[in-house]
Amino acid sequence: MKDKENFIKELVERVSGILGESAVVRATSLYKNNDKSENVLEITDTGSRSGCLIYIDSYYEDFCEDVGLDMIAEYICRQYKRQVVSIASYADRHRCILSNFEKARHRIVFRLVSATMNEDSLKDVPYIRILDLALIFCVKLDADEGYNMWTRITSKVMDSWGIRENDLLGAALRNTPVLLPVSLKDMESVYLEIAEQNGYKKEQAGQLLNAALLGIERKPMYVLTNSSGTYGAAAILYPNILKHFAEIIGENLVILPSSIHETILVPWDDEIDLKDLKDMVMEINRSEVKREEWLADNIYLYDRDYNSIRLFGQKTIDGTGVFYLTELETIAKEEAYDKAVI
Repeated sequence: MKDKENFIKELVERVSGILGESAVVRATSLYKNNDKSENVLEITDTGSRSGCLIYIDSYYEDFCEDVGLDMIAEYICRQYKRQVVSIASYADRHRCILSNFEKARHRIVFRLVSATMNEDSLKDVPYIRILDLALIFCVKLDADEGYNMWTRITSKVMDSWGIRENDLLGAALRNTPVLLPVSLKDMESVYLEIAEQNGYKKEQAGQLLNAALLGIERKPMYVLTNSSGTYGAAAILYPNILKHFAEIIGENLVILPSSIHETILVPWDDEIDLKDLKDMVMEINRSEVKREEWLADNIYLYDRDYNSIRLFGQKTIDGTGVFYLTELETIAKEEAYDKAVI
């Protein structure tokens, strides 16, 4: 296999040669979820100081398949020029939004990720620990093309705003359910929708579902996510969503962390083998879900009487293994931010 380090070094030189003094090009690593890193080219326009990140690992694979380095460099430059035009149009607006907390506070939302699989990246961001998970914060930025951009709030940004984690949590608890409304559907409906979207008729989709569940006891399952379907696992922390749903069905819940994008809720009764469900989550993570989209290898038990989530089979650092969802509201009420200081 061709040397990746030399490929990246030569690619930087070729792209820099094509763009000349109009842009600064450097290679760096970008950490994604679960501390997975990807190689990127960071290209910055010298005039506007706007820039973009271009992922290059797939280009290395092309290079190993004998695609020419010059061809790859030229394609990246065309990609950059297309992006930098659109980026420049909203870069100033985004910088203004991120300049202080007052301008950003109504756009702050939370995401739920693994705490144990993100130990390195969590060192640089404010977060709230919830069992073996971590609640992190992002700012929603609108782009001119009609799609959304998100930027993660780092500890450096939080310090520049003169606020603390509880201020971020207070804003995010208000904003996230509004900006990313909850979506809760039964598993069968979701499966049929996906099958129909892939060209199957309703009758065919039903037959596929029955075949997939052949020999499996049909327990009701519900998919909980948000309207965008992205980082929707955080919806389990929307105020009272689990409590209201559990009261409607009259049972406590088992929470299966399908991915960072969604969870699956199962009514919890004595007939359910929790160990089997945990094993199923681990198996699906490794066979069906990309590593950067894993949320956890564990399962969680929701108790409607105590409005609490318990980690199955493990304990937290304090020895309880239980997180009371009212704790989020308690933390948020400790907001220290004062508008007068902005």
